[in-house]
This record gives sequence, C-alpha cells and structure tokens, in this order.
Amino acid sequence: MNGIIGIAESLINGAAGELSSEVKNNLSLVVLSGKRLSNLINDILDFYKLKHRNIELQLKPVGVREVAEIVINLSHSMIGTKSLQLINSISYDTPFVDADENRLQQIFYNLIGNAVKFTGSGKIEVSATVLENQNSSDEISLLEITIADTGIGIPSDKLDKIFESFEQVDGSTSREYAGTGLGLAITKQLVELHTGSL
Repeated sequence: MNGIIGIAESLINGAAGELSSEVKNNLSLVVLSGKRLSNLINDILDFYKLKHRNIELQLKPVGVREVAEIVINLSHSMIGTKSLQLINSISYDTPFVDADENRLQQIFYNLIGNAVKFTGSGKIEVSATVLENQNSSDEISLLEITIADTGIGIPSDKLDKIFESFEQVDGSTSREYAGTGLGLAITKQLVELHTGSL
C-alpha cells in the first residue's frame, strides 16, 4: 500500500513530467483510497494484536500537548471543505505523562478523526486537566484529556455500543459516514493498556 501511495504522490508532484488536472485528480483519488486501505489494514492488525495481547507499550515521559499538536496538524487534511476549526487548548505547562508516544498519537488520531467525520461545522477542541502530580518534579502526571466537538453527538443509550468491535451507532449513520467500526474499539483498548479509561 505504501508503495502505491508513494508512486501516486510522486507522479502528482511531477516525477514523470507535467500532468493534466484530470490525471492529478484521479491520482489523488488513488492516494486517498490507498490511505484508507492502509488504515484499514493497520486497524485489523492492531485489533488482532490486542485480541491476543501481543502489543507491548514503549513507555516514557511524553508531552501530551506536543502529541496532540502533531495529530491536529495531520488531521487538517481530513476537514476538506468543512467550516471546522481544530483547537489545541492543552496548556504549554501541562506535565508529562508516562505513555507510548506512537500509541498516544494513534489514540488522538482515532478520536480526532472520528470527531472530524461526525462534525459538519464548528469546532473540535482538545484540552487536558491535571488530576494528580505523581512526583515532586511534576514530570509524570495523571491527566483527564477531553476531545469535545460540535458534531451530531451520540445517544446516551448507544455510548457503550460504540466501543464494541465492528459496531457503529446505526446502519444509516454508518452508510453516511463510512468506516469499519474498529477505530474506537482499538482506541479504548489502547487507553486501557495505559491503565486509563475512555
């Protein structure tokens, strides 16, 4: 998949000479389709690893604000033509947490991506509240992280169901917004591997 995406992107960027706008648009569709398939493959692999408890976290002190900023910057491309703001309200002085940085990025990417998918306009805001400092140097802390959006919302009786594998709120929603129903299930398990809750 990465090879297909790379070749298509290099052609868009002129590796084989100037292309017509129609060819560039078609190649852009190849790139988007390739990225969706790549994400699906990664989700299935992670789902399998989590099911068989084969994921080991590489824990170290991580700056949550910085990780959120990286993911927000990467997520702008998902917005398309929506009138939607992505806001990082995590304070610069938020203490570090003990986490696997790559998996924390994945958690943010899944949650922010889900918010973008279900929010037509308005904003998605990431914030954090320090619940407990673990030591006197304030390096490792317990945080409550919130990703709030102005999207369609989830009925309270469906909240537990959305974290089940291959589940979505209802058929009409899944058809309109598409997806595998794995992202939130994987995210919940990754948060729990960090001894947190979602």
